Amino acid sequence: MRSKIRRSAGALAALPLLIAPLAFAAPAAAAPDTVTYDALGDSYAAGTGAADGYAFPDYLDGRKRIELEDFPAVSGASFATFASQLAVLNGDTDLVTLSLGGNDLPWVTSVAACLIFDDNACAGAMGAFVQGTAHPGFVPALGAAYTGVRTYAPNAHVVVTGYPHLFDPKFGDYTVNLDPATIQLLVPVLLELTDGNQNLVDAVIAQLQQNPVLHMSVAEQEMANAAVDALNAVIEQQAAAHGFQFVSLTWLFNNHGINARAPWINGIVLDPATFTSSLHPNAAGNRTIASELVGEIKTRDLR
Repeated sequence: MRSKIRRSAGALAALPLLIAPLAFAAPAAAAPDTVTYDALGDSYAAGTGAADGYAFPDYLDGRKRIELEDFPAVSGASFATFASQLAVLNGDTDLVTLSLGGNDLPWVTSVAACLIFDDNACAGAMGAFVQGTAHPGFVPALGAAYTGVRTYAPNAHVVVTGYPHLFDPKFGDYTVNLDPATIQLLVPVLLELTDGNQNLVDAVIAQLQQNPVLHMSVAEQEMANAAVDALNAVIEQQAAAHGFQFVSLTWLFNNHGINARAPWINGIVLDPATFTSSLHPNAAGNRTIASELVGEIKTRDLR
């Protein structure tokens, strides 16, 4: 009986020694705060080439503590309309991604010129596109958009994404055999391309109805990619001037351009319901962009 009492007494005596480390242990580290994220910009930011929920901001959501709060990016966004997206930003915004500038240059019509007409017409259209990046009004307008982001989100880390190369010339010419019924989808683009010359548009449509083919030669693909490089160079320079991080997307799509065997960018989509997804990254492309951003965005830059 006494031996049991001694063991119990010994256990009681040792109890403070067991409790003490618990009482004075350092408190557990608090869970890190989430990173409040807003995705701004044009159709490339909005994920126009993929189904709802498969844009790169959707894929970023939940990675590196990132929580997608607002997603005002929209197809067709330009310098003139971008200001409406700034309202979602505030002092609590931690991370912003931004794609902007392509809609303020004749990109769609330049690609259309290459697809419909010959190499000379393509060279002229892409040359005009490149000249547009050097237009006296382009850089100030881009800079003003960036200044607006910083004003509305003074504490945010801002990541500006460039535009990808659409084509992979090593895979050869890109050809689309049109369904004659879908040729009318090209009318709005042609009207813009010809400055509203209805007679010329009618002539082109008649030509396409006789030979319903869109074609992009290797030389034309190289011209298009070079034009994207010119735009990206201006965007990168302005991003740096505003203290923003620039992330290039061009190399990501090597071997996965429109004309590749496993494309991550949509070619010309002939379904009228999804025609606007043409020339935009698909779900796989958006997932790849998100993975690149996860690698490029450093934890130290996220408060």
